[in-house]
Amino acid sequence: MSKDPVREWILSEGKASKITKISPVGGGCINFANRYDTDAGSFFVKTNRSIGPSMFEAEALGLGAMYETGTIRVPKPYK
Repeated sequence: MSKDPVREWILSEGKASKITKISPVGGGCINFANRYDTDAGSFFVKTNRSIGPSMFEAEALGLGAMYETGTIRVPKPYK
């Protein structure tokens, strides 16, 4: 069985000790999106094995810049 890098990250760097539920989130057509409910809160996770990490890295930079302003409500990007 292959390891799930999302699960591993949430349980280590995400500071959760258990994942209680994983639910698909709709609304997009390019990426897969899931909500991971944990004992440390919930995480929204987008994945796409068909593209490289650069799109997600750029999106995280943009979300991080918006998050830091505190002027609009955006999720805090972690990775």
